Amino acid sequence: GDGHMATGWLQLGSTWYYLDPATGKMATGWLHLGPTWYYLTPSGAMVTGRQVVDGRESAFAASGAWQGYTTASGAASDAGSRSPAVQHAIMSAPAASRRATTAAMVRAYQRSGATYPAQALGRGGATSIEAFVGLVYDEAVAEGVSPELLFVQAMKETAWLRFGGDVRVTQLNFGGIGATGGGAGGASFGSVREGLRAQVQHLRAYADPSVTQAKLAHPVVDPRFAYVRKGSARYVEHLGASENPQGVGWATDKGYGTSLAQMMSPIFGI
Repeated sequence: GDGHMATGWLQLGSTWYYLDPATGKMATGWLHLGPTWYYLTPSGAMVTGRQVVDGRESAFAASGAWQGYTTASGAASDAGSRSPAVQHAIMSAPAASRRATTAAMVRAYQRSGATYPAQALGRGGATSIEAFVGLVYDEAVAEGVSPELLFVQAMKETAWLRFGGDVRVTQLNFGGIGATGGGAGGASFGSVREGLRAQVQHLRAYADPSVTQAKLAHPVVDPRFAYVRKGSARYVEHLGASENPQGVGWATDKGYGTSLAQMMSPIFGI
């Protein structure tokens, strides 16, 4: 070759592989490209025909496109209306533009029925839900963390910014960082941006095995950054210690990470 890295779809013999255009790494597992899902075996080979994945039989076209789960009659169920049982990477680019993503956040917040705490969060630099979600998006994207995840986690941890638990709204702590239950209020931050930044840094610490303070986009503000086992939860679903193969995670509540993934789906379609 000419020394250029081959990326995208690559055919070797009769088998197709997919190499990530950004990193050159071979994809395995479920792969979402545009509107289409593919499945690649642990060796990277693209699957066609009928295949049992995650305990369910799926049908794949000759092109590799997932056509849905097969039913008892053998016909594939509609693939357009559902996604396979896929794990959501914490380190992932937004699924849509900044405008579309933040608009979806605002709509979800309005549907929640909560009243935005404009006075308390205004003092922290976010006078409206629009300003708040703009900070959510920008802080997440700066570190390569999914902004969709940051939003739903902040909403789950604060009950849609109602702050009824151990953490008070004035702490500007949207992820329950340092709040271990039993009345322990956890960390306080100087602005909404700083509170969200700490949460993003904490998420990246869980998701990125190579991250160090020096590699962060901004100086570290997460007081718990040093204590996270780096790379111990690469997927949203593994943020709950009960579901994490390593037994560690952001929270111990059963189904914690799965519930975050389930929140993301109807809001953002991912």
